[in-house]
Amino acid sequence: GSLIVIGAGKLFHVHIHPNWPHKVFEILRERGRVLKEKVDDLFAMSKLEEAEVGIVTDSTCDLPPELARERRITVVPIKVVIDGRSYDDGVDVSRDRISQVLREGRAELTTSQPGPNDFMVAFEEVSRWARSILVITISGALSGTFRSAQIAAKAFDRVPIRVVDSRSASLGIGLLALRAAELADRGLRLEEIADELEALRNKIFFLFTVGDFRNLVRSGRVSKVQGRLADFLGLKPILTLDSEGRIRKKTGVFGESRVLSKFRKLLSENLDKAATYDFAVVHFEAAGKIDPLQEFLEEAFNARMVLRADLTPALSLHVGPGSWGVFALPVD
Repeated sequence: GSLIVIGAGKLFHVHIHPNWPHKVFEILRERGRVLKEKVDDLFAMSKLEEAEVGIVTDSTCDLPPELARERRITVVPIKVVIDGRSYDDGVDVSRDRISQVLREGRAELTTSQPGPNDFMVAFEEVSRWARSILVITISGALSGTFRSAQIAAKAFDRVPIRVVDSRSASLGIGLLALRAAELADRGLRLEEIADELEALRNKIFFLFTVGDFRNLVRSGRVSKVQGRLADFLGLKPILTLDSEGRIRKKTGVFGESRVLSKFRKLLSENLDKAATYDFAVVHFEAAGKIDPLQEFLEEAFNARMVLRADLTPALSLHVGPGSWGVFALPVD
């Protein structure tokens, strides 16, 4: 790594090569006002070996950064907005920062989709080593990210681009992006991979629950009356996604202790014990909840993979601490 600091009076320019840029920004904010932030991906230089298809997704895919780099998946950050100031999801704002802001309860928090230009920058980078680009985004029913990617794809004419609406979120997108990378490694071309993903997206089985309703109320996804009543009664919702990629309540249980048993029951009823699956479990400050879930998946099903990850900051702020879920994608 390297560190360069140039100062003039009370103004300093800091240039550093860290593994976690957002931690540097957080430390600097504790010591003064940060006037401008810029992060460059130095791993881009490692992607120069040519490939037929390059994969692009957005940061709500929740793929661990090291896994995305290993599979040559380029991630475009969603915008996290804190008190009107925009940050790149997972780059210059961390999950810990979101947790702190949520606990303090004073800041105004929201998210916004990346603009077409953000995707254009990614396309420019990927087109240096890929002869075509596949983009897979968070559900178009949940975010304008899909539309931004479409606009950028129409404007970018250097290589062919296909944009796929995952109709999913979090590691549902991540599993599809990993499957796309796997298909690309097998030699499938752009249109073949895109068609396969569109056939697979509605085969994803998804269950999710939240610690409480406060953040769903704050983000406008649940009314105040509904949220307060549910928390008062100890109702724990179990959510899913419909065929159009919209969040729907599948069922609910009273009491946190009953959520895991309900997850097990629903998974057993909806998945084929004879089939093979790629699984993914995700959480925000609920690692203890997904430990027994992961054990169940590995014991009860033919699991080719059980990917485990933390929710990205952009999704964490909408669901809050204590949230966790599972995704299942059939293999062939």
